[in-house]
Amino acid sequence: MPRTLEEEIEYFDRLANRKDAFASIKQRVIEKSKIIQNLVIKPYEFILDLGCGSGLFVPIFQNWTYLGVDISSKRIKVAKKQFPKQDFFVANAYFLPFKDSSIGIIFGNGILHHVGLNIFRELVRVMKRGGIFIAFEPNQRNPIGAKKVATVCETGLKKEEIETVLQRLNLKYSIKTKNWIPDWWTGIKRKLARPIEIILEKIPFVKEFGGCLLIYFNK
Repeated sequence: MPRTLEEEIEYFDRLANRKDAFASIKQRVIEKSKIIQNLVIKPYEFILDLGCGSGLFVPIFQNWTYLGVDISSKRIKVAKKQFPKQDFFVANAYFLPFKDSSIGIIFGNGILHHVGLNIFRELVRVMKRGGIFIAFEPNQRNPIGAKKVATVCETGLKKEEIETVLQRLNLKYSIKTKNWIPDWWTGIKRKLARPIEIILEKIPFVKEFGGCLLIYFNK
């Protein structure tokens, strides 16, 4: 069963001071940064990092006024210590502390499979007209990644499920698969698997089972 809200907070609080927590996905940060830069073509003022944790993505958002939100007060404390000039908030993603139509860009890395797809309504509320949402999510059709996410009682997502919700909200969207090998494969394992990944990403049918979903929509 999925974790309760209290269990979710406790889980991430425990990771707050672990230097190795989520360290593996740093290998994908630069790659994801390039994707974001290509998608963001308007000079929006504010960018909201949803589920910002300890601020892993702060360095790539230097061109905007950064706002970080996370449900873990301990991880926000670590983020504030590392990036004292940025604004961070402890908040439930379903009750964001921002006015209607106030945010130009909303970004999330692996947040939707924690909070669920009903969160889209709240994101649309705070998003400016013409604003955009960009997220990277584990693809639950990936035979490697699906099992790992499921073991920590998170809500698995599939491309079709996301599309259904976005269509219901009449949002213009795009969902693409990226990186057949999941983010947490690191070191020698990743180096050995990379040539195979390149081949798999060129096969249309197999590509749909990629390790990451790139989700984009605008208001």
